Amino acid sequence: MPWTSLHAALGRTDDTLSFELIEQICLARTLEDAELDWKQHPPLPDRGSDREKSDHDRGELAKDVAAMANSGGGVIVYGIVEERGTSAADGIRPVGRVDEAVRRSIRRTINSLVYPTVTGVDLVHIAPEGAPDDGVLVMIVPDSADAPHLVHPRAQPDFFACPYRHGPETEWMSERQLEGAYAARAAGRQRRHDDLDDRFEHFLRGLPQSDAPGGGPSWTVVFATPTRPLSRQTSLHVAAASQIINAAWSTPWNGSVGMRQLGPLYMVRNGLIRRGLRSFRRDGVEQRGPAAIRGRVEVHRDGAIAAAFTRDGALDQNTLVPSQVFSADLEVAGLDGLALMWSATTSLGIRSDYVAKIGTTPNTTIFRRRDELNLLVPSDPAEAVLNFRAVEGPVLASLGLEAMLRTGVDLITDVVEQTGSMCTVTADALMLQAELGY
Repeated sequence: MPWTSLHAALGRTDDTLSFELIEQICLARTLEDAELDWKQHPPLPDRGSDREKSDHDRGELAKDVAAMANSGGGVIVYGIVEERGTSAADGIRPVGRVDEAVRRSIRRTINSLVYPTVTGVDLVHIAPEGAPDDGVLVMIVPDSADAPHLVHPRAQPDFFACPYRHGPETEWMSERQLEGAYAARAAGRQRRHDDLDDRFEHFLRGLPQSDAPGGGPSWTVVFATPTRPLSRQTSLHVAAASQIINAAWSTPWNGSVGMRQLGPLYMVRNGLIRRGLRSFRRDGVEQRGPAAIRGRVEVHRDGAIAAAFTRDGALDQNTLVPSQVFSADLEVAGLDGLALMWSATTSLGIRSDYVAKIGTTPNTTIFRRRDELNLLVPSDPAEAVLNFRAVEGPVLASLGLEAMLRTGVDLITDVVEQTGSMCTVTADALMLQAELGY
């Protein structure tokens, strides 16, 4: 589980989210603040409640989540009683069991009543051992890159307003505050774009190159950064980084392109993990005649991933052209990047989307392909891609595996179609492989 403002309030350095932690919050009479909010009752009423109460509670849930997301994120705990006259946590009032139907209802409310919706909200039900009915519900709301988030004020369905946390209180933004929030959103997006470009270029500069006549080798490269980097980056260590890479190699869709499995993860599958600047790296190399086929994979402490692959011009047994690239290698690099993103998301508890960039270095103009008999199609100068460029776009990992694959395949398709080839992978096929486990 992530380290939260609950841990910070108690001065805890571990990231264990337990019922004992909630008990300590109450014993310490911890006060609400901009990052902590206590609620005595569950977020939504029982199914038998009247329509007016249901609409009121759904509106309050949306407002509370939007306010927290608009204020840097924080934690809402349902099942804590406040001391009368203060905002101090005074005791636990169990909210009962929280099953998957309740979680879906909460997420559905957030998705339908907060604009734009807040992604990455985590719902954790914790209870004493052996007493599942005596627990509380912890809602972890992330700092949102999409803020400001708007909601309909109570009884005003034709208007939007923007809530935020002002200390322990929830208030409404003024026009000037809202203007500043939109400016901050635009500045944040530009900053993330610039950061991705800088890190992409830095990764490219670290890849082995050659001074041999004719240039090369040409690499296919993917780099992706989470829109909300991990806050506790020390949680990534050598063993965890190695596990992320191994899990990515084992994803069901890794072999989805048949014989063209040669790629970044394939090349580093048996490599040693090495430390880098706030990152861990695996390299792999295989000598095939004069060509050195290489792969490199990196996992960064903030949740970013990188992957690169080169054939060093070895297009087949008789063709060695270091400056040329197989179009299919762009697909494989992209799929390996998706596998790494999903593995990092699930292993590190990343609750945000990614921004990814796929391209080649040095930029090439000749992209080769095979025919139906798997034979190398002759190069045609008329098919040279003179303006090939790396493609950047969102990968929606926070919305689940299917959304991640669909947005990721869209990005891969954009890259491959630049080369004049057709992308052979589809999100539906990848989802089927993921569901079947092969």
